[in-house]
Amino acid sequence: MKTERAVSSQRSALGDRPAAGVTLPADRRQPATPLGFTLIELLVAVTVLGMMMAILFIAFNQASRAWLQGENRVETFSSARAALDMMSRELQQAMVNDRLRFNGSATTVDFVAPVNPDAQVDLVRISYDWDATSNLLVRSTANCPASYANSTEWGLTSADPLAENVYFLQFDYVTNNLAYASWDSTLAGNRGPDGVQITIGTIDGRAAKRIAAGASVTAITNQSMKIFTTLVAIPKR
Repeated sequence: MKTERAVSSQRSALGDRPAAGVTLPADRRQPATPLGFTLIELLVAVTVLGMMMAILFIAFNQASRAWLQGENRVETFSSARAALDMMSRELQQAMVNDRLRFNGSATTVDFVAPVNPDAQVDLVRISYDWDATSNLLVRSTANCPASYANSTEWGLTSADPLAENVYFLQFDYVTNNLAYASWDSTLAGNRGPDGVQITIGTIDGRAAKRIAAGASVTAITNQSMKIFTTLVAIPKR
């Protein structure tokens, strides 16, 4: 009895630790701690990361292209709209008689309108001309001289660009539902047309820089040029 108590007491003191040289059963061994990732795990992680980066790049690229296209459209529309608004406003005030002439071709229109209220005589000769070399729409003016001579004799003294990057411009002169490529008021009984149809094609600044850098004009204009058209009625006075 005394010996069994001593053995039991010794077991309690040692706990469940095995004695030296004693091997635990397999189901009681501690699992081995992993030291890192396996090669397969690394390959899977890199593949997933690459796919996520590709998706993010595609989404960002599409958003960036959409933003640039929208900005280019706004720039092109604003430039063309401003030019059309000014030409329409002044053409609607055109005055035509034996001295105040109205002449026009496919790319130029020349007329007189009362658009200078600060002068003693508010009449101004106005000429819109497209310079296909510099791709500028130019507005030139001349104030009415004291002699009130034939308006074609009023020397144009001021020329200002009205719109840049203009790669197409056409004026059509409408009378009795017919469109003419040119107009001369002296041949039409000192009368102006019933209306002028203006068609303007512009590109944005980025497209213009690509052309300046040597890109094909035809390819760029086919891709980037926007066409705007308006018909301006000219009241009879």
